[in-house]
Amino acid sequence: MMKKVSIKAIVVGLLALLVLDSAGELLLVFTMSGGLDGDAIIAVKQTSAFLVWRSLVTIITLAVAGYFTAALSRGNSYVNAGIVGGIAILLTVLAIASVDMPLWYSVIALVSQLPFTLLGAYLFQQKQNKAAPQ
Repeated sequence: MMKKVSIKAIVVGLLALLVLDSAGELLLVFTMSGGLDGDAIIAVKQTSAFLVWRSLVTIITLAVAGYFTAALSRGNSYVNAGIVGGIAILLTVLAIASVDMPLWYSVIALVSQLPFTLLGAYLFQQKQNKAAPQ
């Protein structure tokens, strides 16, 4: 099993997840708050519309992270993407414990981590299968 694990792929996948997710959140905050006012930012981050868009951004970044992880994996890309998804679940649990969010958002945040990371690995595998000579 350890031969299938690529630390490099996992680290790159996690970095991609963290950087892209943070950039997506910043873009959402500035777009939806209309500026840099601290009170406006806090108010926007508590709206349902922001949380829905935030969930979509996170889902996309999870898939991208899974894709990057799979692309850099030398062995089983699903194992490596699954590890990234598992670490994402742990980070989400820590985030949920430290910030008061609606239950629906917390549930979506938890249950989306692993499936969408694996979706990224699946999309990479599909691309590889199409590129391989028949």
